[in-house]
Amino acid sequence: MFWGVNRESSTYTVADYYRHYKKMSSNPVDRRTFTAILTEFFEYRMQLLIFENLDIHLPHRFGSISIRGVCDAITLKKDGTVRYLIDWGSTNKLWAELYKGKTAQEIKEIKNKPVIYYTNPNSNGRVYDFIWDKLTCNFKYKTYYKFVPTRKWKRKLTSYLKVAKNIKYYDKA
Repeated sequence: MFWGVNRESSTYTVADYYRHYKKMSSNPVDRRTFTAILTEFFEYRMQLLIFENLDIHLPHRFGSISIRGVCDAITLKKDGTVRYLIDWGSTNKLWAELYKGKTAQEIKEIKNKPVIYYTNPNSNGRVYDFIWDKLTCNFKYKTYYKFVPTRKWKRKLTSYLKVAKNIKYYDKA
């Protein structure tokens, strides 16, 4: 099912996995127990990934998931200009305060609006993200798939990076 351009949609849900498990198992547990086990497993693995920097190696040569430093928040382009990453959350809040009573479309048409940029002082200017390393993957069309963690895990990574002073994550090679 397609919802729009660049919209991720999941074809399989926990209910689908439970139905498959029930077919394959001779003595299946109830659905609530299955969901609790699955949730606890992913909770434990993601905590190891974020707080201990242990990669998640996927079975059947599906690659690995890790956290890497992907770029600097402020970089210098080849032509000598500076490239900043825009903090869209803070920028939208600023625009809502500056342009009260205007719709999003009206704000969009305003030229030379002020913008807030990321500086990432807690991580020495680095930007970190979840990376699915597909170098060892052996399935077809692997470039069309991507790993998108839930908002909960993105927020946990962000809050950990704000608190941690010595970041042990590797830089992207």
